[in-house]
Amino acid sequence: MRESRRLPVPEGLEGMRADAALAKLLGVSRAKVAELCAAGDVEIDGVAVGKSERLSAGGWIDVMMPAPEEPLVPKEELVEGMDVLYEDEDIICVFKPVGVAAHPTLG
Repeated sequence: MRESRRLPVPEGLEGMRADAALAKLLGVSRAKVAELCAAGDVEIDGVAVGKSERLSAGGWIDVMMPAPEEPLVPKEELVEGMDVLYEDEDIICVFKPVGVAAHPTLG
């Protein structure tokens, strides 16, 4: 579900590009703000704005925030050649073949 936000343009952001200013203000990436602008999800004083438009202090920003991203769920994969060498209540020692990541990654 998407959230709508309405907030004033702070004086400190006056003159900044919409994408850079809103990225700071909303805590999302500049690329995500550019997508929102392109989709017409960002308005200032009731007028849709592009990512490169400059902000004026005192205006009101209406933003339809992006949908929250789905959390990453790690999947378990069996790796040939990976063996548990020792384990007890406190530690585990694993033989890991070369090329197998030791930490979870997005890939």
